[in-house]
Amino acid sequence: MTEISRTVFFAPIPSNVCIDPTAISFLIVPPDGRVDVVDVDIVKTGDDFEATQRQANSKRGPKTDKVGECAEQIVELLKDGDAQASEMMESLKAEGFGTSTIREAKKQLGVKSIGKGTNTLWHLPTDSTDSVVENTD
Repeated sequence: MTEISRTVFFAPIPSNVCIDPTAISFLIVPPDGRVDVVDVDIVKTGDDFEATQRQANSKRGPKTDKVGECAEQIVELLKDGDAQASEMMESLKAEGFGTSTIREAKKQLGVKSIGKGTNTLWHLPTDSTDSVVENTD
């Protein structure tokens, strides 16, 4: 595998107690990690580089709606009726959803937990008159 050298910047933080500091850029060259200075006197601060990075990150495309995807999966799993809470959690985690995402999706859908302990079922209300009392499991 060929390693690629990459340009690294060393930039100061803004300061009001010294002359205007400048940044430098350098390459770390594989495989020995040799450092080659590329440019000096770059008139940018760490804040400038951070702003550029934030802008680049915002252009990576739309964020995925993990809660929405999880909610769709819950609806699919409950389409035939109530299901064991433990099996639901196992299935959703196997799909890559985290516990907080699952809880938020469950809350948004109004899924109710019926029963206690290992006998807890998840119930998807069919309408606003569905009055099953939810526990905290």
